[in-house]
Amino acid sequence: MRAMESLTAVNGTQCIRFREKNASDTIFITIFNGSGCYAPVGSWGNYVGVRGVSLLDSPTATCMITGTVQHELNHVLGQFAPQTD
Repeated sequence: MRAMESLTAVNGTQCIRFREKNASDTIFITIFNGSGCYAPVGSWGNYVGVRGVSLLDSPTATCMITGTVQHELNHVLGQFAPQTD
């Protein structure tokens, strides 16, 4: 997350800033150990609530690779691009 913040800074100004959720936030990201690596793309209309990011981490498989984590976080921020390997 911090790498994404610094990589998207323009003239010293952050374009993305991740922070802890506070009580007044109506849309927020929750990261959980799910069944794979996935996240919804952005939010639509008057959506309120959780935007879940699944980052599987198990003894046999993991999403905990910098590029994969950043890919899923970009989805939840509204960017859509298929992952290429």
